[in-house]
Amino acid sequence: MINKFCIHTLIMKLLIIVFAIIGFSSCASYKKHLPEVETLYVGSQLKVVDTVIKERSTLENELKEALRPKQNKKIFGLRFKLGVYNSVGTPKTKTGFRSYLREKIGEPPVLSSTFNLNRNQQILNNILQNNGYFYPEIKAERIIDSTAKTTKGKFEVLAGNRKYFGSVTYMEGDTSALAQAIIHVAALSLIKPGNPYFL
Repeated sequence: MINKFCIHTLIMKLLIIVFAIIGFSSCASYKKHLPEVETLYVGSQLKVVDTVIKERSTLENELKEALRPKQNKKIFGLRFKLGVYNSVGTPKTKTGFRSYLREKIGEPPVLSSTFNLNRNQQILNNILQNNGYFYPEIKAERIIDSTAKTTKGKFEVLAGNRKYFGSVTYMEGDTSALAQAIIHVAALSLIKPGNPYFL
């Protein structure tokens, strides 16, 4: 005999499957759920255009990771979590199955109003300067597709020459306790001749 717990578990699994199917089918219908003056933020493209930087790929990845906000997560190329969030609608209570699906499985739309182009440009500039690229050039563009109701960013970075530490001395000739303590740990420091400047 099947107990009530098994029946309840089976029903829950079936409901999750049903909403998963609905979620996938709702992925493409995000437009009708957006506020009238909003578009969906779909991420940003970033390219470091310098051709002589050995660590270009690493730098590009670091800069991409710093961009905010992050777009809605995708599963197999579809915004499944967003689809679930939209298909469930607004629950009448903060508890219950619909609320669980919306809050735990679903994901609200990342709106274009949360994407600050100038702020992201400043963040990229700070990262570059902190890594020894003192005079970077960053072109930033906001691209709006009024038909698809999406917004994305496009960043083109010319980092320029990176600065490296030249000669490094640690209070030579100073016999004070502070100077001796600094000299003692100097061997462990990353501030060495030939290493890139960083903060």
